[in-house]
Amino acid sequence: MADSSFSVLGRLRQLVRESEWLAWADNLVTTASRLVGRALGRGAPPGPRLSTAPHSIALYQRILSENLEAGVSFVTLREVLAGAGAVNGVRAVLRHDIDLDPRTLRPLAAVEEGLGIGAAVFVRADGITYRLADHLDCFAPHADSGGELGLHSTAYYHRDWRGALESELRTFRACFGSWPTLVNTHGDHPKTAPRVARRTALLAQLARGIPGVSGYVGCDQLYSYRYVAEDCHFDADRTTAYVCEDMLQLAKRCGPGRTGLLLIHPEYWASVAYVPYLAAGDVPAGLRDT
Repeated sequence: MADSSFSVLGRLRQLVRESEWLAWADNLVTTASRLVGRALGRGAPPGPRLSTAPHSIALYQRILSENLEAGVSFVTLREVLAGAGAVNGVRAVLRHDIDLDPRTLRPLAAVEEGLGIGAAVFVRADGITYRLADHLDCFAPHADSGGELGLHSTAYYHRDWRGALESELRTFRACFGSWPTLVNTHGDHPKTAPRVARRTALLAQLARGIPGVSGYVGCDQLYSYRYVAEDCHFDADRTTAYVCEDMLQLAKRCGPGRTGLLLIHPEYWASVAYVPYLAAGDVPAGLRDT
């Protein structure tokens, strides 16, 4: 069961109205959530730096193997969102957000296959950093094996975010033959108050459901994980991404009967293309002030 204190804090974002101080309010809620989490034993500092991107595939193998050896059970995102099954020990979701280059997924997927772990893979359908239809071969093994495949939306970049979401959904369906059952949102850098407001509105829509999209399960960004270990820590100028030792410690960080998230961006593991991407962000020039 999700911690109620974090659920309340998460819902505050959905209740904040669009205004010039919205970005500040969003950051305030985020900070408050982290402080409360630390007070309750959640969200402790991630620990010493483990590696600077691009990370080795050997390190990825080590991270998954050590978590398995510590008793972590990797489960599907659908199981978590549906509240299915009792949580015995520590369970975790492995999630890939394909932000930049779909070709970087395969080396990590090979490690997961060897360990018998399944991941939820979220793809972009906005055409900004890659054209989804040009990379279906990168996702075919995952989709053909029944792996979870979701939409990683940037619809809130646009003033007409509903229209942009519809366009992304149609592109996903055209590429994969069905609607996405899972949807989440891409991060925004640099933030503007209007985009924060639209992202809040988009998340509120995802919480209610998507009209006309059959089989939709949900958005895990609305789920209160006990702990999130991620590979997207940045230095001050956002030219370097790094991971910390918490990636090896899901069992310890979550505790018995809890669910954690291991969040991976494959381009940090198999490519150096992330360097200019991190510094500039990927909001198109014409939308940066919107």
